[in-house]
Amino acid sequence: MGLKIVGNIDLSQFDKKPSKLELRADLEAKEGYNDMLDSGLKNMAAATNNRFGHFLKSDVSIDTAEYKFPNKETDQKFVEEKERVFAAERNMTREEWLIDREKARGIITEKVLTLLFYKFFGEDFIIARTAAYDDYCHGVDMMIINLETGAPICGVDEMGADDAYSYYRKGQKIYDIIGHNGAYVKYGATFRNGELQKKAIKNVPAFFMSLDEADLEKLLPALATTEVSEVESSIIQRILSSFDGQMATLYKGHVNVKENLFASRNSLLSEQEELKETLGEEVWSQTEEGLNWKARMGQNNMRLNLLNFKKSLQKMKETHQKLKP
Repeated sequence: MGLKIVGNIDLSQFDKKPSKLELRADLEAKEGYNDMLDSGLKNMAAATNNRFGHFLKSDVSIDTAEYKFPNKETDQKFVEEKERVFAAERNMTREEWLIDREKARGIITEKVLTLLFYKFFGEDFIIARTAAYDDYCHGVDMMIINLETGAPICGVDEMGADDAYSYYRKGQKIYDIIGHNGAYVKYGATFRNGELQKKAIKNVPAFFMSLDEADLEKLLPALATTEVSEVESSIIQRILSSFDGQMATLYKGHVNVKENLFASRNSLLSEQEELKETLGEEVWSQTEEGLNWKARMGQNNMRLNLLNFKKSLQKMKETHQKLKP
């Protein structure tokens, strides 16, 4: 049995199985789906906050109010301006756009994947939606933190699986993130010594997940129960297999490397001290040598995070096997 995330839901609203065209309209118009999802997210946020201290808003997005960054107001203005631009493109006010956005398929997909991962892996991982700032600025929607290793293992960019171009575009986005030595999440977190530490994280491997409209049609009613269904199990298995595939292709040059990454990190830290001494504490990081060092350290950190991800992926596979119906 997976974690309980929703209360009593009237399943009769899901009896009719619409066609793909009907489902597209239904996802944008039918309040029942979002009511169920939002109820599940609210319960999930409450359980997570009760376990680790207040961290998440009721929609399971990270609450930036809990962070001590001095420029939070600037970040909020960035978010609001982005949303005004998005709204203007649809001839809406920002407030109207925010309401309408909740009915969009991409947001519904994001909610479904968040609840699905929590249902399977919420005991051993913290599952959270990123703050709007990191979504808009850094392109990651979900953060997963391994409670055993304490490491944030991946920022996940959800996608729909409508066509080959969509896959290409998202694959290119992941390549861009790899080119920057992993994702940066300003409002991130780690887990150390039994406590959640709210902090910026970088060099985080990013992976995409996909759900098509048929998946959503099956998952929406399945998520309304505490029992793990064959549908949910099958889709989780497919996503985990996709992670393996992305490791083997998108991250091909960064996994199974022969060098000792821990030794390399220690060597780079020693080199950093030498650069500070020879180039100056204040300016070393802006020199050509300093920038080159940061690139090499970033790559090494991303590869270390990939090692953590491989451990976490194995843990997820084991948990999935235990919960399979």
